[in-house]
Amino acid sequence: MLVEAGRVAIEQNRRVAAAFAERGVSVPPFSALPAAPPLCLLHIPKTGGASAIMWLESMFAEAEVAPCRNTVDFEILQGSTHRYRLFAGHILGRQRERFPGDAQWMTIFRDPVEMAVSAYHHRRLAPMNDWEADRAHLLQGDPLRGDDALDKARAAEMTELFREIDFISAIKQRLPSLRPFFRDTLARRLGATESEDASSVELDDDDPELQEMRRRQWQRATTFVDSIDLVGEYSALHEFLLLVAATRGWPSPPPLARIHDFGAPTRADSSESELRAQLAGYSPIDEKIYARGVVRSNTVGARLRELCGGVTAGDVDAHHRRRVFAETKPVYAFDVTADEAGNGCGWGLREHDNQRNPIRQFADGRSASTLVRLNPNVHEYRLFVHVRDAGSQAVLDGFSARASNTPLERADAAWRNGVLTFEWRVPASLVVATRGNVEFVFEKDESTRHDKLAIARIGCVPAVILTSRWKLWKRWNRGYP
Repeated sequence: MLVEAGRVAIEQNRRVAAAFAERGVSVPPFSALPAAPPLCLLHIPKTGGASAIMWLESMFAEAEVAPCRNTVDFEILQGSTHRYRLFAGHILGRQRERFPGDAQWMTIFRDPVEMAVSAYHHRRLAPMNDWEADRAHLLQGDPLRGDDALDKARAAEMTELFREIDFISAIKQRLPSLRPFFRDTLARRLGATESEDASSVELDDDDPELQEMRRRQWQRATTFVDSIDLVGEYSALHEFLLLVAATRGWPSPPPLARIHDFGAPTRADSSESELRAQLAGYSPIDEKIYARGVVRSNTVGARLRELCGGVTAGDVDAHHRRRVFAETKPVYAFDVTADEAGNGCGWGLREHDNQRNPIRQFADGRSASTLVRLNPNVHEYRLFVHVRDAGSQAVLDGFSARASNTPLERADAAWRNGVLTFEWRVPASLVVATRGNVEFVFEKDESTRHDKLAIARIGCVPAVILTSRWKLWKRWNRGYP
């Protein structure tokens, strides 16, 4: 019965649990990753958060990711946060109480002057981006309403200004249109109430009410920063993301894309003493909040060594393997698709093909792995992979699999039910030797490293069960047919 259900799952491109259930067999649920609480990334603009979000989304099933990026989206989400496990975007400190109480929080800091210069170049280097489109809509009388219309009008005015004068000159003029984007960025994002955030834009620089408001925001912001579990700094972003992975039992992240103002002279411009002085007067407590964040981020290395014994990607990957094999439950059949959270090392970010089908590729173009705890009482297994697309026949001919250092014999490679399916034999001796803790490694030939290989699904099902092993299996899986 188990073997028959396994064949149906492979040949008819059916989900493993469904194919087994039709034959009266319950499949123990496959947990790809160790249990962890929901995750919330408070994305401070211009800190590398957009790149980090691309990775975070790949570590959750698509249905678990809250479809939110900006403050308004998160306001609308109120009351339905239980549906999701990842919240990532421009969350504000005052919104924290609206998210799951057991959530793990993270944020990334960056030198406030670098943030401001990065935002400046982002707008200047992309004249046809959304800001230009907003201006065109406004000129055409687009029916925007309320705050949305106001924000777009301010953005359009700022874009025009930055085309005419340099950043230092713009900041010196202290124009009201710059306040929502450059004044007290950290203080307002982390410590302002809704009424303070709205009124601060209207207050003059020397207004006593603004000074009192900043005092309150400093207290709230520092309390908030001190309470966040994971705090990183932009200049050590990769090390920080390694810590995020390690705390959750994930593999190390792949190389991340640099986006938005990539290539702009942000670092050089932000070192100008006059600009730093001008921005310090414009946002006097942001530097203090940043310094508080740096104190927290300085613990990243020590925490990595405590968890993983080192600070490299290899150390984090080894920690990931240990946790998966120690904390996830054994199964006798499983499958995981590209739109679900997977495990193993070497995978790139989740992608989508031209038909919006989710796919995964190898981050280094050469190999990647999947971890699973198999029931060793099954005599033989079949490992299978569904390939969505490939760059050449050569990459398919050279596609192979091994379990640790043991090459697996390919059992078949054929189109079945519209899907190119590869199968490999997994002998019982190998599963027994590893006590069921198996890392399947998928590889391409070195000559086809740069060829596309888009994987849609990976799984493993029983192929042969001997009578004696069947009795052992039923005893080991008491409660299942």
